[in-house]
Amino acid sequence: DAARAVHELHEHGMVHGDVKPENVLVVENGGKLSDLGLVRVLNSGASVTSFAPAASVEFIDPDLLQGDMPSRETDVWALGATINQALTGDGLYGDLPVGQPMLAIRAVVSGRAKVSPKLSQAEADLVRACVAPKGSRLATAEQVADRIARLPA
Repeated sequence: DAARAVHELHEHGMVHGDVKPENVLVVENGGKLSDLGLVRVLNSGASVTSFAPAASVEFIDPDLLQGDMPSRETDVWALGATINQALTGDGLYGDLPVGQPMLAIRAVVSGRAKVSPKLSQAEADLVRACVAPKGSRLATAEQVADRIARLPA
């Protein structure tokens, strides 16, 4: 549901900018996406990184941390990081320094995302497809949602 909500934002010309487990609400009949405070217009030329809280660093596409603009792909990357964390409790970069955002940013930018070994093969393949290098990752959040729907229960 959250991935489909992200897709709907994209279809209306907006990027969420802060997809992370804390912003995915699980409710009785599915899920919801919350905290639209960082939503930006796609292709606006405005960087998201100056607005994102330190706790969001591990869910931000490293390309954004290096100055790229928010896009469908950056939200897809965040969905992959969110799936990895939500299903395993593991971050893509291990334990990042708490309360030290600059060290966390350095770890993300200089590190390499590692998919949790706790994931099933299908789940790991999905996360890898989301956090692949720009241009080779899943193109839309709708594709992420469709892949989630096909995962074994």
